[in-house]
Amino acid sequence: AFEPSMGPMTYLEENIKINNIADRVKVEPEALSDVNGDIEFYQIHNPKFPNTLNLSGEHNIGTKTQLPSKKVKVRSSRLDDYNQPNKRIDLIKIDTEGAEVHVLKGSQETIKTQQPIIICETLFNGNESQIEALLKDEDYLFFNHTEKGLEEVPTLVREKDNGVRNCFMVPRSKKEMIMSLIAR
Repeated sequence: AFEPSMGPMTYLEENIKINNIADRVKVEPEALSDVNGDIEFYQIHNPKFPNTLNLSGEHNIGTKTQLPSKKVKVRSSRLDDYNQPNKRIDLIKIDTEGAEVHVLKGSQETIKTQQPIIICETLFNGNESQIEALLKDEDYLFFNHTEKGLEEVPTLVREKDNGVRNCFMVPRSKKEMIMSLIAR
C-alpha cells in the first residue's frame, strides 16, 4: 500500500495491526505517480483540532489551495519502476484525489504485462477520458460501481454526473472473475 499522507498512513498502519495482516501488507510512505523523485504534496491540517491527524486527501496535490495545509516534499515512484519481477499484481485500487492519471501513466508496463483489475476513482468532467485512453488499447472493459452492483458501460466518459465515483476497469480476459459482482 502506498500512502504519502501522514494521517491516512497512521490509520492504515493501525488497521493493518488490528486485522493482523502485517505479514501480507507493507506500507510504503510515498506517492505513486509518473515520475521518480520528490514531488510537492499538501498535508491537510485542521486548526480547530491541531493534534488530530486528518484523513482528508482532497487537495493533497494542490487542487484546493484554500483549505488549511502545509506544503511538504514526498517521495514519488512509478509503479513500473517499483514493481518487483517476482511479485504478481492482480488488483490496483487508486483513489488519489485527482492524480489518478499520473499513477496510471507510471504503471503502463505493469498494466500491459500483468493485466490487473483496476478500481479507480473517476471525476466527472475531469479524468474520465484520460483514464479511458490509457486502458482502451489494453482491451479493458469498464464498469460503474453502483448500489445494484457493477454495471458495464461502453465508456467512462459521462454526459452528466450520475454520482458514480469508483469504476472497475477489467481486462476482457478476466471478466469471469467479477461475474458475481455484476448487477442483474
